Amino acid sequence: MGILLLHSSVVDTRVAAEPIGIRSQSFDGPNPEFRYSFETENDISQSAEGTMRNVDGADVVVMQGSYSYVGVDGNTWTVDWYADETGFHPSAPFLPKSVEPIHPEIKAAVEAQLRFAAEEDAAAAASSRSESYAAPLAGYGSY
Repeated sequence: MGILLLHSSVVDTRVAAEPIGIRSQSFDGPNPEFRYSFETENDISQSAEGTMRNVDGADVVVMQGSYSYVGVDGNTWTVDWYADETGFHPSAPFLPKSVEPIHPEIKAAVEAQLRFAAEEDAAAAASSRSESYAAPLAGYGSY
């Protein structure tokens, strides 16, 4: 009986990237209000400011800012944004936009689904404050 020995070697050919320096940075704080900004040697920049807000008895940080970078196409791409208790909201002309349905039937179906989702959210919020079950809402599926 013969034994076949295989030898394999893996050579790591990755090269460590050069560190990217920071041209400028600032930070004004501490919480509950703050402001910061930075810019790197490869033209990435970011700035933001935030403050504390009380929403339904909970303290949340509300922020707004922007960031930008130079794309492979040589253009500078900038995104403005805000973040609050409803989530992160970016805004830029190159980001995808909602598309309006072109057929009335589709538009009606989309609106019905959005209404139904809002009614479900409202019912869930109401039922979480009580011990009773929220029955299905009337009108679902009708236009």
